[in-house]
Amino acid sequence: MSLYIRICAGWQIPILHTQDGRHTADVLVQISNQDVRAPAGPMRPRPRNPAYAIKEPALRMLTEIPGIGPKRAIALITHFRTIGTIMGALESELRKVPGIGRAHAASISEVNAGVKK
Repeated sequence: MSLYIRICAGWQIPILHTQDGRHTADVLVQISNQDVRAPAGPMRPRPRNPAYAIKEPALRMLTEIPGIGPKRAIALITHFRTIGTIMGALESELRKVPGIGRAHAASISEVNAGVKK
């Protein structure tokens, strides 16, 4: 079962189920008639976008901070890796993240100060 999941999810290759040998042959004929050109060479898994690793609650939490939208939230998580690290970062460290300026770093710091009270 894990190989099936790896093929479908990891390699993004659909697996078709057919009723019998004749149906399989019909499907193969239909597929061969499609004008689809695959790249030459061995198939490799697609590189993972770091944004896929972001969990929804973390993204939602960061986008609640004034001035922080999804792109900035993704940049913060990609740079710092965890919410705890982001919340513990100094303003100077936050400004090193692309798209985070003084105002955004100050907004995050205000939230940090409110959480620490």
